[in-house]
Amino acid sequence: MFQMAYSQKIKDEAFDLFVQGLSYDSIIKEMKRRRRKDFKLSRKTVTGWAEAGNWEARRAAIQRDAQIVADKKRVSIYAEILDRMSVLEEQIHNRLAMLTPVTFEGGVNSLIKIRKYVDSLRGSKNSGLKSVGNNIDTIVGVIWKVLSEDDEIGPLLHNREDYILQKIDETLEKELA
Repeated sequence: MFQMAYSQKIKDEAFDLFVQGLSYDSIIKEMKRRRRKDFKLSRKTVTGWAEAGNWEARRAAIQRDAQIVADKKRVSIYAEILDRMSVLEEQIHNRLAMLTPVTFEGGVNSLIKIRKYVDSLRGSKNSGLKSVGNNIDTIVGVIWKVLSEDDEIGPLLHNREDYILQKIDETLEKELA
């Protein structure tokens, strides 16, 4: 029986398809699809290549290496998001330090200024807000927490929380309309 010799390029292509998760039969079909109609490749040939080239172990090693690289990338992205959020929190905290309201109206005006500042940050490419999906709830939560922990504003917020939130909603509707 005549046995056809295949180039290393053909064998490598078959291995690449195997690494992508194709079965031996699917590899044969795909390679025939990519070539002329008279291209012949048998399951026995592909199986022989796989055994001789230790395809299973090589694929497992490639997948492990790819997972390690992907995990490092995820860690890097997560660290970058945390860094950006830290910078943003510092910016908000610094802005809050400049705003020292002593009346309810002053507190509402401060929140409006903070809201406008946050809106201005949304336009900044380096603000980190785009990375976390413009999650205004998180930002408002940070602002509320900082204000609640303030010795002068905190008690006012706690004692009149329902009224304050209602007034904030009303004022924001007017300001943002």
